[in-house]
Amino acid sequence: MAKTIAASLVPEFQVQTDCRTFRTLARLLRSDLLIVHSPLGFSICAMLLAKLLGRPIIAFVWDLYPVRINGRRYDGRLRRKMADCIERFALWMSDHLIVQTEDFLSSPSLARAQVIPFWYVPSDLEPRKPVNFAGQQHLQFAFAGQINETRGLSEALLFIDKILNKRAILNIYSRDPFEPPDNLKRVEVRHCGYVTKEILAGSLMQHDVGLISLHPGFEGPAFPSKSLDYLAAGLPVVYFGPPLAHFSLLLETTGCGVTASASTQLNFDVTMPSETSYHAASALFFGRVRADPSRLKSHFSDVLGVQIDTSSAVSESASSKTKLE
Repeated sequence: MAKTIAASLVPEFQVQTDCRTFRTLARLLRSDLLIVHSPLGFSICAMLLAKLLGRPIIAFVWDLYPVRINGRRYDGRLRRKMADCIERFALWMSDHLIVQTEDFLSSPSLARAQVIPFWYVPSDLEPRKPVNFAGQQHLQFAFAGQINETRGLSEALLFIDKILNKRAILNIYSRDPFEPPDNLKRVEVRHCGYVTKEILAGSLMQHDVGLISLHPGFEGPAFPSKSLDYLAAGLPVVYFGPPLAHFSLLLETTGCGVTASASTQLNFDVTMPSETSYHAASALFFGRVRADPSRLKSHFSDVLGVQIDTSSAVSESASSKTKLE
């Protein structure tokens, strides 16, 4: 993600990256701005140095801590509480915050943030055409990623089992164990274990639907990035979880998926798009979440108080460029 953000700023900016404190200090002395990203706590030393040197700090935020479910901490260990305190302090120190969607603005600590798309989306994506669901005896669902209480996978399966209009198989790709609920009637669960990203990309193409799940009691904003993996494999997305108004609207207005709710009947023979419209829909989705170089450059120019010539040649000397750490 950091490399993607940096690439969006070239050639107008010279971006330098390093995690070693003393080298970071030396480069901060030659730089005008510090850029950090979630989790901010990992950059706390560089942020403190930037503050001492009077350098503005811009933070790209896609995670918010502490993680809470139904009003309680998901992880109540002392070290987690200490890490959360550092994260909140780093967020407070940031002069400018950038978030992916309007969903993040609902959090008081991010109310001052600016929404500028910055997510990583490969430029050569060619989603395959989706399967024709009509006449299939069952659907192949895919779930990939970590499994813990925040995912609410059991709750998702029980709910989808009730509203699904045909039988389904859920293939789970995760190193984490999972014990499915006993009273599932239409959904069969198969745990495929952990696979590499390359193997996963190929495996997803053998499925019909990608499942994104968050615990219904999950508090705070989120942008389920796994949706990009599913859409890149040509899978429409079903989202189950707490209200994420902007994300759900993005799925539905682009035609890439649905949000499972009490009013939803997952009748894929009717609701899923045609091959042509799906290709256009996924391209539209990617376009809306992909890093926006022009807006990022404009924002950095405003922060620095300088005019950036976006027609600058790549071969322009480094000494004439604004330097970012």
